[in-house]
Formats: sequence, structure tokens, C-alpha cells
Amino acid sequence: MRRLSKSALPAVLAALGICASTGDARAAEGASAFWNNAVEVAVGDGALTRGPGWGWSAGASSVQQIEAGDGFVEFSTNEADRTKIAGLSHGDDSQSFWDIDYGLLLRADGGVEILEQGYGKGYFGTYQAGDVFRVEVFNGEVRYRKNGVVFYTSATAPTYPLGLDASLHDEGATVTSAQVTSCAAGDTSCMPPGFWKNVRYAPANGTLLTRSPGWGWHAGASSVEQIEAGDGFVEFSTSEASLQKMAGLSNGDADQGYGDIDYAVYLRADGGLEIFEQGYGKGYFGTYQAGDVFRVEAFNGQVRYRKNGLVFYTSHTPPTYPLALDTSLHDEGATVTSAQVASCAAGDTSCMPPGLWRNVRYVTANGGLLTRNAGWGWHAGASSVEQIEAGDGFVEFSTNEANLQKMAGLNHGDGDQGFGDIDYAVYLRADGGLEIFEQGAGQGYFGTYQAGDVFRVEVFNGQVRYRQNGMVFHTSNTAPTYPLGLDTSLHDEGATVTSAQVMSCAAGDASCMPPQEWKNVRYATANGSLLTRDAGWGWHAGASSVEQIEAGDGYVEFSTNEADLQKIAGLSHGDIDQGYGDIDYAIYLRDDGGLEILEQGVGQGYFGTYQAGDVFRVEVFNGQVRYRKNELVFHTSNAAPTYPLGLDTSLHDEGATIASAQLVSCAAGDTSCMPPGLWSDVRYVTANGGLLTRTAGWGWHAGASSAEQIDAGDGYVEFSTNEANLQKMAGLSHGDADQGYGDIDYAIYLRADGGLEVFEQGVGQGYFGTYQAGDIFRVEVFNGQVRYRKNGLVFHTSLTAPTYPLGLDTSLHDEGATVASAQVVSCAAGDTSCMPPGFWKNVRYAPASGSSLTRAAGWGWHAGASSVQQLASGDGYAEFSTNETSRYKMAGLGHADTDQGYGDIDHAIYLRGDGGLEVVEHGYGQGYFGSYQAGDVFRVEVQGGQVRYLKNGTVFHTSSAAPTYPLELDTSLYDEGATITNATVSGAGGGGDPTAGCGEVGPGDELSDTKTPTFCNHPTTMPNGDAPPMGQYFGHTCTSVVLQTVYYRHTSGNHSGLDFSVPARSPLYSVGYGKVMCAGPSACTNRYPTARGAPSQIDLTIRYGSVYVIYGHAASSLVAEGDLVVPGQEIGESSDWPDNDHLHFEVRRVADNKAPNPVPFFSQDLRSYLEGTVTDAHFCTGHFDDQADVGFTSHTQLDERPCTDANDGTTGPIRCEGVCTQHSPADCEVKTLPNGDKEVHEYCSVFSCGGGAFVCGLRRNTAAQACR
Repeated sequence: MRRLSKSALPAVLAALGICASTGDARAAEGASAFWNNAVEVAVGDGALTRGPGWGWSAGASSVQQIEAGDGFVEFSTNEADRTKIAGLSHGDDSQSFWDIDYGLLLRADGGVEILEQGYGKGYFGTYQAGDVFRVEVFNGEVRYRKNGVVFYTSATAPTYPLGLDASLHDEGATVTSAQVTSCAAGDTSCMPPGFWKNVRYAPANGTLLTRSPGWGWHAGASSVEQIEAGDGFVEFSTSEASLQKMAGLSNGDADQGYGDIDYAVYLRADGGLEIFEQGYGKGYFGTYQAGDVFRVEAFNGQVRYRKNGLVFYTSHTPPTYPLALDTSLHDEGATVTSAQVASCAAGDTSCMPPGLWRNVRYVTANGGLLTRNAGWGWHAGASSVEQIEAGDGFVEFSTNEANLQKMAGLNHGDGDQGFGDIDYAVYLRADGGLEIFEQGAGQGYFGTYQAGDVFRVEVFNGQVRYRQNGMVFHTSNTAPTYPLGLDTSLHDEGATVTSAQVMSCAAGDASCMPPQEWKNVRYATANGSLLTRDAGWGWHAGASSVEQIEAGDGYVEFSTNEADLQKIAGLSHGDIDQGYGDIDYAIYLRDDGGLEILEQGVGQGYFGTYQAGDVFRVEVFNGQVRYRKNELVFHTSNAAPTYPLGLDTSLHDEGATIASAQLVSCAAGDTSCMPPGLWSDVRYVTANGGLLTRTAGWGWHAGASSAEQIDAGDGYVEFSTNEANLQKMAGLSHGDADQGYGDIDYAIYLRADGGLEVFEQGVGQGYFGTYQAGDIFRVEVFNGQVRYRKNGLVFHTSLTAPTYPLGLDTSLHDEGATVASAQVVSCAAGDTSCMPPGFWKNVRYAPASGSSLTRAAGWGWHAGASSVQQLASGDGYAEFSTNETSRYKMAGLGHADTDQGYGDIDHAIYLRGDGGLEVVEHGYGQGYFGSYQAGDVFRVEVQGGQVRYLKNGTVFHTSSAAPTYPLELDTSLYDEGATITNATVSGAGGGGDPTAGCGEVGPGDELSDTKTPTFCNHPTTMPNGDAPPMGQYFGHTCTSVVLQTVYYRHTSGNHSGLDFSVPARSPLYSVGYGKVMCAGPSACTNRYPTARGAPSQIDLTIRYGSVYVIYGHAASSLVAEGDLVVPGQEIGESSDWPDNDHLHFEVRRVADNKAPNPVPFFSQDLRSYLEGTVTDAHFCTGHFDDQADVGFTSHTQLDERPCTDANDGTTGPIRCEGVCTQHSPADCEVKTLPNGDKEVHEYCSVFSCGGGAFVCGLRRNTAAQACR
């Protein structure tokens, strides 16, 4: 305010209703010694009266002065209708009011103002005659009092000495009862400090402040008492809720504006409650009422705000000491009441208990309850006083509503009340949704919540987990930093955090927080062994198992409750995140029901479909990781695992589940924990016993290899396929680096067009015709060579020597392609029956059938074979024929067999494609020798040291070159379809001699009428290679050998052969050196002896010297009529009758077609086996050696012996009348069996049975029917 000049004063006073006098004022004589410089006033003891006139020219000043320190001037007045000023001043230069440093202007209208050196300081209400005014200096400040109440404190420091100075404007104006008092130093009774200082425009009365008339933020006071350090508080109330004021805690008091208050409670005129700090609003905190008690406190370096005892805000700004109560009152009449200041002694916890909360801002704290004050925004909340200093622990809380936003969780420190400051926060949305935020970043949506749900955020083993009603639904990726407390942020007015608590677990206290089954639970709820994806989608949800496979074998197993939601689970080392890329070996269950494998995020292929409830296993076995679905292996990983291993998951779609999860570690040496199975390295195929099936997809990267190996010596792998329209390869291999066909050393390629090829280490070896579903393939190693067979016939021999160990290896290209009936067989050393050598070796591009060769598809001089039999020395020959004259081929005697080119044949007959005949020796033509015809018989022989060439028994050339032993039949076939047939080798030491143990019949003796064979191997075997069990012997038999067998039903009768009880389609083997007489459906009818019975299946009869052997009821034949066979050669398959699978093995003498007992024809060791499996109980009469030959004619096959009654041993015809009806009477036989049943055997061809007392038995000459 500007100072009033004398020229401006009349206008001011005129406005106040005062007229100025222009006359000189004279002081009355006899003035009291109290006054000095009296002008135009009458003076008395302590009194002044204005004489006639008006204006600011009258007044006086006190003689007494305040020289220093504290003191005051005090006065009154006799009227309230005349203008005057009096107060405290340094010096007295004139009687004008502007000469008074600190003046009280008592106006003629009863108003009170303050003028300092002529500058107005404000209007301070009214006065009455007799009111007592004091202007005092205290502690360097000048204060103004009315009737003892401080109502203003000057902002200007005084200059000593100070005295009373007065200026009276109106005639008759008075100053009465004037006095000047100086306080002695240290005399506190002279002028008690009072509660307030810096009182401006707000009279102070004890602990009450009341705003003087006027308005604006320049009125108020501050407390004399201060909080010098540590904890303490200021407390106050108000008498009204309709006038604006502020009060709070502050360092210093520069003015009475609210911007000068460091920590202020703003009580608004509309009853609203706010906080201001240094003039800046901190928010709205609801409402207040007159009489509410407010406290602003300093605690542990923080400033907190309370209303009626409840903390509703904590300041972000640390305080600066000392601190006092500071006020600013805006509206006239506004009050601050019941003010007090309290300082807490150090260590006095009762002075201000800490409570649960600190940093309370824009919320009200009441025990474990926080309530958001009025307003909204992420700046309200509080944090716990209690902390988790280290180790395990948790914070827990609930809420009273599900329609207001708030967050709470675990936090290190408390920078502010924003949600971004909470390290691990549960976000309870206003729509009932549940999310997680970490340091302000959303971690996903986790479903819904309800009022009363209990939430826990816990730290366990260094990980932070989130729970809702006890269930873990997420685990943080971020490691916590200690100490940790409960931190909150409440957005909506009225939002609550309830039942808050903080718990620290003692070290080693496992009961405080059990570990559970899962860890790293993120965006999924864990309930026992069940994981369920929370709301939302994306590859960032899942969990991993707490339990681990530390070393060795073990597996993880799981299922799912649905097939329409995406999820991934499997075996993994570590768990960095919940993305599927973090799972080392994962099964991907797609939402379209498809099944894939991913390894470290990289797809390994599609493996068909799955259904809800399917059981999946990912296992580590012998250092390999395998995948199973419902126990079947469908893939094996190429990557070796790194321990430890656990179950790891990633769930993409909301609601996706991993159910029935478990982890199993196998103890060392516990083979029952995880059996190895047939297959290893199963990739993109499903393995079920001996069957492999290509899963969805295509490409040469699917397959498996056998667990069993051929470690040394002879052995083979065998397999079939269920289809001929899908590509696959299988064969013999050393090692299994991958599932590509290039990794298979010796592979049969079954093409999708039914074509057959051979590949070796990825290189094609040629085309070998066609195949059909069900064909049986074998790749075998024999005497160091690898041979390829189809349905028992060798069709190729590899040029490459194998490297051991060897196993079955496969590669399946097309979806659905199969390798079936797979097996691996290792032959024991010296076991010639395991894999008979056959006639041919080095078979290349020319499939071998018995003693015949046929050139496979293609052309060129690189196809052929050589004989196993050799001419070691002396005389001998190789003999052969051909089926055609239109194709080029060569055959003859050769020493060794380095390749299939004709240059490798020492002495060759060249059968040209134009019917011409030549001789070629070591690749050089020896001349042209006319022509030939199909069926001509060619022989190249050594006689007397010379090599001769014969056609149809006639010598047409003799070589000039001496032979080099040993010699063998060697061939080379140029054109596709070219044949070498009926090949034989004869001579000393070359296999032409009878083979040891095989009797008189050797190569060349197959059709001898005088030589008797010895059967030197079993005619069939079980699938595992064991000797075949017997079902029925030759002779008069009554029951099966093994009663429980079910290979056939009817066993009694005169049986003309041996029945071997082997499973359907068991392999059949030649029992010696022989020639196929007939092979095929009804091929032997009316030509050669064959078995009878329904169904007849395949006829297969082979002549071995002087006898025929019938392989009865064969399901298939692997040889053709005219083929020569050798001991142990596979020739076909046994019957496949339902419940009646067996081989009927029957011998017939060529001379009379009679059926002798086959047993004596077997070698002694085999005969001992056969005799050792039967007892006399098998026969109706007699013993094993008593069974006479059964004589059959070729076509009627009638038993020539008389009928026998088994009950009394009598013989003779027994009539069937009364036993069977509706038949032509004939001789028959009736037997009573041990169980009381009777059997009737008759010779009529058609009949029916009745009466229920008898069973009609099977006879060779009848179509039998059964009745009881």
C-alpha cells in the first residue's frame, strides 16, 4: 500500500467523513511529563485530547522509550466517532500519521485499521470506546492487540529506541490510559509469548484464531511453539464449515498466504477438504464438518494428514525442521480452534503409534482398511509400515466392492501412490476384471473377482507369485528387491483395500508357505495338477513344475480337458519365461484338434489329431527324448537333453487346460519304470509294436530305428507294409543319424506308384519291379554280404560290406505310410537254420526265385547273380536254361564274382536278343555258334581239366583256357525281363555233394527215384524263431497234443501227416534240396498229391528225391512251379484260417502215392524234438512207433484200414443206422471220448447228424458237420 501524502490526505479523510482544519494547533500549557512534542492537543497524565480544528497536525509522543528488547505501548480512547492514530514508533519527526512506524487507526466510523509509516496494512474490524489497544515488540516482531488479543503482526522489523506516538485528526479525539513498558531481559512474566506469532488479520485468543473483517489469503498466524526435530504434530479444529481457511505444518512463516504453509489442510467454504503443500493442491479428500479434528504430523521423516484420527494422506516431501503450526484464513470470521503443537520425545512410541500404514495419500486409513477419499486418479493410496526384510513372506488383502478400481501388491519402497510405483500389483478393475501390473506395465488379464475375494502376493524361493482365494494364478518374471511391503493405489472414490496384512516367514519354516506343485505360474491358475489359462490370449501364460528330473530316465505326463483351445506342454531345462520357445521338448495341442511338436520354438512337424482326455508323455530314455500319445511313441527328438528337466507349459487361449500333470524320475536300473520298446529315434511316426505309421505331413524326415541290433555275424530285418500307394523306405543300417533315407545303408524303397527300388546311403541302386500291400521284405546280412528279399526271393545283393552293429532303419515320406510287422533277428553262430544260404549270392538287379533269375527293370551289363554252390576241384558243371530268345543274357562258369558285368565271367554262354548264340570268355568273344530257343538246356562243364560248352547235351565248343578253381555259376543279364532258369551246379566240394545231415538228396538229385531225403530243418517256425509246437501227429489220434490249443477243433481220426500249431502266416521253409512240382490255388489237382480240407487255400507240393512233401493249407507261396529249392529256403506262409492256424505237413512216396509217417524222415536231432513232445495219450490205440503207414489213393483218399471200436478194441464194420440219419449207410467208426462224448466217423460224402448224443468228426473224404 502506498504511503498517504499530506496533499492526498483530505480526500482520504473526506471519504471517512472527516474535515481538515487549516489553522495552527497549539498545545495546552501544563502538559504532563509523560508527553513530548505535543502539538494542538490538550495533554494529561497518559491522555491526549484534540483541540479545535481537524487534520493530521495534532499529536504527541511519549517521553519514555523502549531502548531494546521486548516492550509495549498501550492505550485506549473515550469515543468511537472521531479519527486518531497511535502506536509504536522510532523518533517523532512530525505529528502526521505517516511518521508513526506501527500505528493503529481508530476511525470515526468505529473501524480499526493498521498503518505503518503511512501505509495501510488492512482493516481489522471495529472498536468501541474503552477498548484497550497494545502495540508490542516481542522477539524482534511487532504485534498488535485489542483487548489482549493479538490481531496482527507486522512484517517489518522495528528500529530502536521505540516510543508511543499519536496523531489525532478530529476535534475532541482522545487517546487515554497511555503507557510505555520496557521488559527486563529474561522477564517472561512481562509479556508471555502466547500461543501465536505473526498474527495478521486474524485476532488470536489463546488457541483460537478468527479472521478479521475482509477477505483474502493474507490473514493468519503461526505458532510460537515449534517441533525442533524428530516426530511431532500440530492439531486443530474449526467452528464452521462455510468459511475458507488453511492450517498445517510449516518451516518458517514468511507471510500469511497459504503458499507459505508447507503442509496445509484446506477447509473449503463448501465443506470440502483438500491438501495444499507450499501453495500446490494435492487433491480433494472428501468433506468435513465443524468440530472435526485435524492433525498434520511428522513421523519417521514423513508428513501425514489425519482427520478424526484416520490418516487420509501422506506427503511426498520430507519436512525441514523446525516445524510449527501455520495458518491462513481467507473469509471474515473464519476460525482455527483448539490449536496445539506437540513434540514427541525420542523413542516415545506412545506419543504417535506407527499404525499399519505410511504414505497415506488421498485415502483414509483405519486399521487394515483403506478407503479412497473424494476424487479419482492413480495418486491415492498407502503403503505398509511393516516390511519383509529378506526370505519368504507375503502381503494379503481383500476388498469390499467389485465396481471400483484399485491396485495393491508387493513393493520395494514407495516413491508415490501411482500404480506404476508398485512392483507386483493386483489390479481390481471396476468391471470386476482381474489384471496384474508390474511397475506400471500390464502383465495380462486373469479373469474376474468378487467382493470378499482374498488376494495374496507372495515371495517364495526368490520368486513372486500371485494368488486368488488360495490358488496361484501368476508368477512374476522379475526377481524382487528387499525389503518388501504392501503398497496400494486406489483410483475411484470409495474404493477399498481391506483386511490388509504383511507376513514374514521365519527361515526354515516350511509351514509358513508350502511350495506347491507349480512354480512360475503366469496368466494361469494352478489347482493341484490342473492349470487353467486365465482370461486373455497369447503365448505368455503357463507354469513349470517344482519337481525336476535331476539325471537319468524319467518323464512328464499330462492330459487336457478340451481339444479346441491352444496349449503346449513338455519337458524343459529351466524356465526363463512362459513362451513356448522356452520349452525344450513340447507337444503343441492346437485348437483345431491338430497335434504338433515344437522344440525350443521350432516346429518339428504335424502328428495327426488328439482328443480331450488323451494322455501325453514326454520322456527321456537312454539319453533320448521321446514323445508318446496314449502310450504310443510318435516322435523322438534329435537333440540331447540338458539336466535337470521339468514339466514346462505355455497356454495360449483363455480356458485352455493342462490336466493330471505329473513328473516321474526313474531310479537307476529300474527297467520297469520305462520299458525300452521296439523302436528308438521315432520321429514323425507313431510306433505301435511292430507297426510304424507316418503322421500328418510329408517329407523324408520321418521314421524310426530299431532298439534291437545285429551286433555281429548273420541276421536280418524284416517288414511289410499295409499299402502300395504311399512312399517309404526301410532296411538295414549302421547307426541312425537322422530319419532321412540317405541315412539308411541298405534300404528298400517302396514307391507310391507300387514300384520297388533299392537305395544305399541315399544312392539309387536300381528299379526292381513292383510290390503289393502285404508283401514281406527282408534285408539280410549273410556271410558278410547284404541281400534283399521280397516274399522270400532274393532280388538284389549289395556290393558294399556292412559295418556292425546293424539295425532296422526307416524313412516314411507320405502321411499314413506304414512299415508293418517289423522284426530284427540275429542268427546264433553256426545256426544254419536261421538263414539258409539259398541258391544265389551277389544277386543284383535280377530277383532270384529258387534256381531262377529274372532281370529287373532297366538295362545294362550290371545285373545278375552267382551261385552259392561252387566247384572246388575236378569235374563238374553249371547248367541252366532261359524262357525267351528276345533278350540278352550270359551265364557260365566263373572264378570269383567281382561284379555282374559279363567281363567277370570266365567261361560264358552269350544268349543274344536276336536268338543268336555266342561264347564269351573274360569279356572276349570266342565265336558265333548258331541260334537257340527258349527251353534249351545249356551246360558249361569241366571235364578232364577242360571247359566245354553244351546245348541240349551236345558239345558245341571247347575252351582253350584252363579253369581256375573254385568255380561257380555266374550270370549277367542285360535286358529287363531276361531270365536264367533251372540253374544247377554239380561237382565235388561245390555243394553238389549231399549237404551234411540232409541225407542222400543233394543238388541235382531232386527228381531221383532212388535217393531218400533227410529233412535237416523244421518246415516252419514261430515268429520268434523258436521250434514249432505240435498240434497233431501222424496216425490214429484222439486229441490234440496240447489240449488248450485252438488251432483247429477236430483232432481225432486217421491222420496222414503232422500238424504244426503256428500262428497265421508263419514262414514255411524247404526241408532239403528239392523241386517245386506245383504252387498256387488248385495247382496240384489231378496232377500231384495235395492236402484236402476247407478252405483249400494254396497248393504247394515239392519233390525231394523219392518223396513228395505237401505243405498243406498254405496261405501264400514264394516259389513257382519248376523252381529248385535248398534247405531252409523260405517258400511260403502257413494257413490263416480263423482259430485253426497250422501247417499240415504230409509225405507221399512217389512210387505209390502212399503216405508214410513223416517223423523218420527228419534228422536225428529234429526227430528227438518231435518225439519228445508227444505221449501215448495222444493216440487212440498204440504208441508213437506203432502208427502204421496210412495208404491213400491219389484222388479218392480213402482209408484202406478197417474201422475200429475204440471202446472194446474190436474191428469190423459198424453200421451208422440209429446214429446218424438222412444219409447213405456206410462203414463208420464210433469212439467214446474221455469226457463222455462220442464221435462218429463215416465215409459218406454228404450227411446230417441228429440226436444230440454224438459229434460228427472231420474226415479227409467228407465235408464234415458237427452236432451234439
